[in-house]
Amino acid sequence: MSAGQLLCAQNFEYKWQRVRMDSTYESATVYPVDSIIAEHEEQMGPLMKVVIYSNAEIEESQPESALTNLVADMLIHAAQPYIDNGYPTMSLTNMGGIRSNFPKGAVRVYDIYSTLPFNNSVVVAVMRGKDIWEILENFAEKERFEALGGCGYWLRTRR
Repeated sequence: MSAGQLLCAQNFEYKWQRVRMDSTYESATVYPVDSIIAEHEEQMGPLMKVVIYSNAEIEESQPESALTNLVADMLIHAAQPYIDNGYPTMSLTNMGGIRSNFPKGAVRVYDIYSTLPFNNSVVVAVMRGKDIWEILENFAEKERFEALGGCGYWLRTRR
C-alpha cells in the first residue's frame, strides 16, 4: 500500500492528497455553481440595485426598533392613496414577517426582499377607537408586540 491510501476491512479505499491553502488555491478552479449563477445573473441584476444607504445596521427588536418603525411607516406610506385623511391613521404588521435586518452601508432591493420576503397585501380598514384600544390592551396583557405606526403604547408595570 502506498502513502495516501488506506485499505479498510470492508474493502473501502480512501485516497487523499495535500492541498496548499495559499493564494493559488482557487485560481484555476471553476465550480458548477458558477455556471448556475451566471445563467441567472441578468435576473439578479435588478435585485442588486442600491435603494438607500445606512450609516448603521437597521435592526429589528421588540417592542420597537428603527426597523419595525420603518416598516410600519412604509405601510402608512403605501396605503396613503386609500386613506381618508379625515381620520387618525395607524399601521400594524406582524413582527414575524420581518425576517432580517437591513445591513450597514448599501441597502439593495435584495435586502428588502430578504427582510420582508412575503408577497403580502396592504389592507385599509376603518375601525372604532374602542376596537383599536382593545387590540393594544391585548398586546400589553400578553406582552406580545407587533410593529405599529402612527400610534404608541406604554407598558404598565405590575406591582
